[in-house]
Amino acid sequence: MIDEPTIDADQAACENCLYWIPNGEGLGECRRRAPVASSSSDRSNNYYWPYTKAHSWCGEHEEGA
Repeated sequence: MIDEPTIDADQAACENCLYWIPNGEGLGECRRRAPVASSSSDRSNNYYWPYTKAHSWCGEHEEGA
């Protein structure tokens, strides 16, 4: 049996990540990957970075400065 890595969700939260840009409303943009294309005509640039909550987390967290 393989041991799963233990993740401290508080420590690995988006708000602590190098790639997360907060917008001041408890949400922010995840800049870990390239922007996502938008099929909506209301977005002027036709792309966006995914929004996440400050306390969300993923498996690709990089500790911020």
